[in-house]
Amino acid sequence: MRIRSESVPQKLYFRIGEAADLVGVKPYVLRYWETEFNLIRPEKSKSGQRVYRRDDVLLVLLIQSLLYEERLTIEGARKRLKDLKKSGELRAILAGERVALSESAGASTQEQFDRSPEGSPELRRQIAGIAQDLFALARRPISEIFGFTPARLAVSGSDDESASPALG
Repeated sequence: MRIRSESVPQKLYFRIGEAADLVGVKPYVLRYWETEFNLIRPEKSKSGQRVYRRDDVLLVLLIQSLLYEERLTIEGARKRLKDLKKSGELRAILAGERVALSESAGASTQEQFDRSPEGSPELRRQIAGIAQDLFALARRPISEIFGFTPARLAVSGSDDESASPALG
């Protein structure tokens, strides 16, 4: 199963209009999908506007693929997502898309890793565990992670680096 993750910018938050544009649907469709798919849970800003994380946008892209490309009904897409989540494949699909983005930057580095002793199955299992921990952390509210609520969120196309909280 493939989603168009390369079209999703690397930012922390997207307003509903930005998310809708990235997915190719109207904002009311996203609001409707929120009622039909309990996995879509955008946070709300202080002004009450829905704010989607990158993982939320990737999930919505997956739902769009199930509904529009695979032509599933909402009930069928809900069941497929439930099965994917139960088997652990949903996390792999979303996390795998991130890996695909970073791998596209340097295939030769990946080839070197595969040939090295560090490319062992045990190390890969450890890396997968770390990736799962990071995925779980990314689903937590930002105020819980950093102990504060950002005064304002990043705006698409903003050159002001202070508009989004720094992670490192």
